[in-house]
Amino acid sequence: GSTVNPSSGNLTLDASGSGVSESRGTFYYSFDYYYEVTVDSYSGTGICHVGIGSNNNPSINSGGGTYVSYSNAGNKNLSGTQTAYGATYTAGDVIGVAVNATQATFYKNNSSQGALTHSIAAPVPEALSYYNAGGCKMTANFGQGGQSGLTYDSASGGYFTYTPPSGFK
Repeated sequence: GSTVNPSSGNLTLDASGSGVSESRGTFYYSFDYYYEVTVDSYSGTGICHVGIGSNNNPSINSGGGTYVSYSNAGNKNLSGTQTAYGATYTAGDVIGVAVNATQATFYKNNSSQGALTHSIAAPVPEALSYYNAGGCKMTANFGQGGQSGLTYDSASGGYFTYTPPSGFK
């Protein structure tokens, strides 16, 4: 089976094995928010996802619920329907996620991949979802700092690799 091994205060998630594993936030924001996920390493043929899901439903790989994600294969996944979306990503890339009440915009190394419409009432961050064979290790950053290479952004009040879009915290 597949396993997600959390570390660094549950901000780093290391998925291994085969099957389905996911880890998700247990909080949601009532305002426009931004977070980043750094792909620390990737090996194998598995698919890694970064995205948002509903607070009270299963998510990206659980076979239910409402969610929006961006995979390392460059696809968007809208509640189970995967289609081409943006650039592929791998180890060393930083995926930014800007979420408001109706849209989620994903960024690969500060380059927008486009806005995706959602109807999630209380979206929660999905830092990592993983399935198939191989391994994927990612570290989430919600602006808390404590990681190398981050710069303080006074407008958002957080520490990020890239400046969040205007109005996002």
